[in-house]
Amino acid sequence: MKMFRRILSLTMSALLLSIVMSSANTIRVPNDYPKIQLAINAASHGDTVLVAPGTYQENINFKGKKIVVASHYVLSKDPLIIKTTIIDGSNPTHSDTASCVLMVSGEDSTSVLEGFTITQGSGTKWLDEHGAGTYYEGGGILVTLSSPTIKNNLIINNSAARVSSGVTSAGGGGIRCGDASARIFNNVIMNNTGMYGGGIVLNYCSGAIVKNNIIAQNRVYDAVSGVSTFGGGGIWILEKKPGDSSPNIIENNTIVGNVCEDADEPGAAGDGGGLLVWNANVVSQNNLIWGNLQAGSGPIAYLGGGNFSVNYSDVEGGYAGTGNINLNPMFADSSLYLKNDSPCIDAGNPSVQFNDPENPASPGNALFPSMGTPRNDIGAYGGAFRNFFPNFSQGKIYLKSTDLNFGNIIPGGSKTLYIQIRNLGAGKLSIDSSRFLRNLDNEFTQIVSFPLNLNPLSVDSFQVKWTPVSSYVISDSLQVYHNDNNSVNPLVIKLVGNSNPLPDIFVNTLQHNFGNIDINTPSHDTTFYVYNDGTGYDSLFISVDPKGVNPPTALNVSPLSIRLAPNDSIGVTFTFYPRQIIKTGLGIYSPSVVIDSRFNPGTTRFEKSMRFRLTGTVSVENDSKFPREFRLEQNYPNPFNPETVIRYQLIVNGHVSLKIYDLIGKEVAVLVDEFKDAGVYHFPFSIRQLTDPFPLSSGIYFYKLEVGEFIQTRKMFLLK
Repeated sequence: MKMFRRILSLTMSALLLSIVMSSANTIRVPNDYPKIQLAINAASHGDTVLVAPGTYQENINFKGKKIVVASHYVLSKDPLIIKTTIIDGSNPTHSDTASCVLMVSGEDSTSVLEGFTITQGSGTKWLDEHGAGTYYEGGGILVTLSSPTIKNNLIINNSAARVSSGVTSAGGGGIRCGDASARIFNNVIMNNTGMYGGGIVLNYCSGAIVKNNIIAQNRVYDAVSGVSTFGGGGIWILEKKPGDSSPNIIENNTIVGNVCEDADEPGAAGDGGGLLVWNANVVSQNNLIWGNLQAGSGPIAYLGGGNFSVNYSDVEGGYAGTGNINLNPMFADSSLYLKNDSPCIDAGNPSVQFNDPENPASPGNALFPSMGTPRNDIGAYGGAFRNFFPNFSQGKIYLKSTDLNFGNIIPGGSKTLYIQIRNLGAGKLSIDSSRFLRNLDNEFTQIVSFPLNLNPLSVDSFQVKWTPVSSYVISDSLQVYHNDNNSVNPLVIKLVGNSNPLPDIFVNTLQHNFGNIDINTPSHDTTFYVYNDGTGYDSLFISVDPKGVNPPTALNVSPLSIRLAPNDSIGVTFTFYPRQIIKTGLGIYSPSVVIDSRFNPGTTRFEKSMRFRLTGTVSVENDSKFPREFRLEQNYPNPFNPETVIRYQLIVNGHVSLKIYDLIGKEVAVLVDEFKDAGVYHFPFSIRQLTDPFPLSSGIYFYKLEVGEFIQTRKMFLLK
C-alpha cells in the first residue's frame, strides 16, 4: 500500500508538471542556463525555472515575475533534494545586497520559491517604507511590497546582524516580509540570527500566512555594541499593513529552541523568545511553542495594540486562550516528531477544517507524520498542510554563560557551582566528558557521571567544586566534549575566582540628601555602611571634606579609622551641628565623607556627598523645591491623547536629559537636554510638538530621565 501511494504521488506530480509545461515554458538550470538568475532573467510570467541539485553561489532576484523557481523536489517530493539543491548567498556582487533571495518588486502568490536550501545570506541594506530609518534585513529572503509563496525550503545559517554607518539595526535573519501578505508554508527555518526577529520578521503585514513550519534555534542578540536590539527570537510581528486589517495567520508551527538575549535596553529588548507581537492583528493557533529562551518577558510577548489571540497551542509556562496547554510536548529523537504519548496529539482546534489527513489504510486514524485520530495535532506535523521535512536530527548545545565565577574564597574554604547545559536541538545531545586544562594541586573536582544525554529541548547540569589550598587568581578552564557538530568542540568554560587574601570595598556613593534643616537644630546625623566583600582585611581612614562649610568643626564623622574584616561591614555616622554653621546665601551645602582604603586592589578613595539646606535666617522657600530624592513620576493623564504632563524632581543641580522612545527603542522626542537647578519640574508634552512627518501611532512609549548617575525609565500609553 505504501508503494502504491508513492507511485500515485509521483504520477500526480508528473501529471501536474506536464500540465504546467503545456501552458508555459520550463527553463532548466544548468541545462539551459548555468545560473539561476540568468534563467529568471529569461523567464516570463507563468514560466518555471527548474533547478537541478547542486550548490549555486548566487543572490537571486525574482524581479517582479510571476514564476515558479523550484528544485527537482517538485517532481519527486524527496526531501533529500531540498538538502542538496543549495542557494549560497555568501559571495554577493555588492555587500549591501547580500540576501540569498529578493522578492521586492510586486511579486504575488504565483511567484513561488520551493525546494531549496537557502543559506549564508547576510541581509540587504533597506530604507524602511514608513520612515523608521535604514536597516539590514532579510538574511535569507527579503520580501517587501510583495506577497509571494515560500514553501518546502530549508532556510538555515543566515544572518541579519550587521550594522554600518547610518543604519539603525538589523533583523529577519531567516525571512523578512514588509508591507506584504506572504504565504510561508512547510519550511525549516533554523539557526538564523538577527538583532530582532531571528527567524521571521513580519513588518506592516496583513493577511500573511505562516503555516506548518519548523522555526527553531534562531537567535536574537546584541551583535553590534551600542546598537538597539529588540525581541522575537523565532518570529517578530510589528504593525498592520496600512489600509488592511485582515489578520496574519500563525498556524500549526513548531517554534522551539529560539533564543532572545539582551534585556538591558528600553523597549522590547529580550522579549518573546518564541513570538513577539505589537500593534498587529494576529490569529495564532495550533502552535507548539516550547524550549525558547528569553532575557525579558516570556516565550510569547504581546505588547499591545491590534488584536492578538492564542488558542489550541502548547506554550511553555502557559498562555491565556481557548484550548491552550502547558505540557512537555515529548519530542522523538528525530526532526521534532512527536512521541506516541505526546499531549500535543489530537489537541489542536477540533473543527474539521483543521483536521489531519486520514490514513486511507486505517480509517479513523491520521496519516503519518500526523498521529492519533484526524483531529488536528499541535505543531508543524498537524493539519491538512503538514508535510515531511529534510532530516535535521542534531543536538544543539547552549550555555547562557561560558564563565563560571567562584568569586572570592579564603584558602581552605570551598565553593560548588552548577553548570547548566541546554539542548536546543531536534536530536539527542550527548555530553561525553570534560576535563580541566591545568587543575594544579587537584583543587577542582567534578560531581557528574558521564555521559550526560539530553533529549531534544531539555536541560541538565553538573557541579564543579573549587577548594583552594593557596592564595592565587584562577587561570584555568573546563573543556566540555559533546556531539554537536555545529558548535566548537570542546566547548571551553572559563573558570573565574580569587583566593588571594584581598579586600573588596564597596560604598554606596550616591548623594544623601537631608533636605531642609532648621538652623536652630542642635544636631542632625545619618549612618551609612562600608562593606568588605573580599577575602582579606583592609585598613580604612575616614574624614570629612567640608567643601565650604564654615567652621569645619561643625561637621563630624565616626569612626575615624577601622580594620575591616572579610565579609564584614561597618557603619559610618556623619553628624553636623546647624547652630555652629555660619549661613551664607541660600544655605545649601554638600560636604563629603571621604573613605580611604589602604589595601583595596581597585578604587582606594570613596566620597559620599551629604547635602542639606539650612533655613531660618533668610526667607523660607517651598520645601518642595528641594526634594529629598531623585524621582521620575508617572505621567498624567495616562493613557493620554494628545497631551500629558511629566513630573520629575532633582536633589542637585546638573545636566538633565529627558527623552521619549518608541517600543523598538527609537528616539522620538527630546523634551529636556540642558542644565537644571535642584527642584521639582512639570513638563507638558503634546504630540503636536513633534516635527516628525510620521505622527506617533497608538501604543506604548517610554520616557527616560538621566541626571548624572541617576537613570529612570517609565512607560506611557498614547491612545488615539
